Amino acid sequence: MQIMKVDPRDLLDNPNTARRTKSSPQADALMTATIKAVGIIQPPIVFTGPDGGNGLMIENGHRRRDGAIAAGLAEIEVLVKEAANDNGAP
Repeated sequence: MQIMKVDPRDLLDNPNTARRTKSSPQADALMTATIKAVGIIQPPIVFTGPDGGNGLMIENGHRRRDGAIAAGLAEIEVLVKEAANDNGAP
């Protein structure tokens, strides 16, 4: 993995995200306030989009990305996951 700085607005949503329940507005407001006060402690994990384009898709960290946007951050650090070389093996 490598660390990159990116505009959080450029990160693409992952339709296969593990989170199935929506967080409460209070939890989202608390996350935004925390990001404004101390920043993002654990960077979102991203990977290159499935179409091989230049876009980065979020694996983990959709709420952190949304909180960073709400906090007005122009740039955040992300961990870029390397592409697997397993040819789709389980």
